[in-house]
Amino acid sequence: MNLFISNIFFIEKKKYLCVLYSKKIFMPHFKIKIMKIINFFKKAFSDMKEDAKAQHQLDKANFAATKAEAKAQFKSAKQTPEKMRTARQKIREEQIANAKAREEAAKAKM
Repeated sequence: MNLFISNIFFIEKKKYLCVLYSKKIFMPHFKIKIMKIINFFKKAFSDMKEDAKAQHQLDKANFAATKAEAKAQFKSAKQTPEKMRTARQKIREEQIANAKAREEAAKAKM
């Protein structure tokens, strides 16, 4: 038989004096309620711990991505003017080729 013994404190008010005394009573239902509360908090804290770990991994990944983007932007800003000109020229040539292809496709439809 699993009975839970607890000290319950009672306060008795007399005219000008408060007396605190303890009485031991058997409370099996009280133990069940306490165990449910304890299990609830264990589950809640373990869930919070898992969420914190997942959020930490997400933060690390976002930081690494931002750092890589910043390095790439810094390196592209350090390019010489000649390299920048050639890169812009390549982009323009690609755009011209796409425009010519669209023009030919439109002429073929006529």
